[in-house]
Amino acid sequence: MERRRESPAMAREEGRGLDFLESLGPDISATVFSLLDDPADLARATAVSRSWRRFVIANQFSKILCLWVYPEVSNFTRVELSSISSAHRNAGSSAFAGLEKLGRDHRVYMHLSHDLLSPYDPKDCISCCVGASSTDHLPEEAIENTLEHDEEWRPSYWSSGGQKDPAVPECLIYSLQSELCLVDEIRIRPLKGLAPKT
Repeated sequence: MERRRESPAMAREEGRGLDFLESLGPDISATVFSLLDDPADLARATAVSRSWRRFVIANQFSKILCLWVYPEVSNFTRVELSSISSAHRNAGSSAFAGLEKLGRDHRVYMHLSHDLLSPYDPKDCISCCVGASSTDHLPEEAIENTLEHDEEWRPSYWSSGGQKDPAVPECLIYSLQSELCLVDEIRIRPLKGLAPKT
């Protein structure tokens, strides 16, 4: 049985599109994809076909673009998506698990790239106070004082009740406005207290 190899011209004549991934090969295709500098263009590329999507994800172009836009992202130590169940995450072979991880990373880095390139509107990312490891006097020195000032701008602060073991750190816990927040500034103003008279 003789197999006939189709030329690109024959494919075009029959109305089928030409996939440049097959025509150019992986190396030149990777060079072309690496020139995309907008996450929207990369997202459109992944929607062209399954082979394009697999190619983009396998070569981590979304991560490369995100790190190019915002190099500080390289300091992230972990990527999590709460929508992926632990049962689904642990299912299947190690090869499948590797592909799943690449797919999750792709989605995270695409969202990050889009958000980092969007117009920047700085705002407070804290939604509300959750609690403090300890408080000296409630409610006068509660954690809520770290977010608010009264109208007359009188001193408003949180004060620690202290731990018996000085090696135990104090902590303040806040709930954020969204699941992913980019924090570029933290303002801390220590308050020097007076020692009680003995």
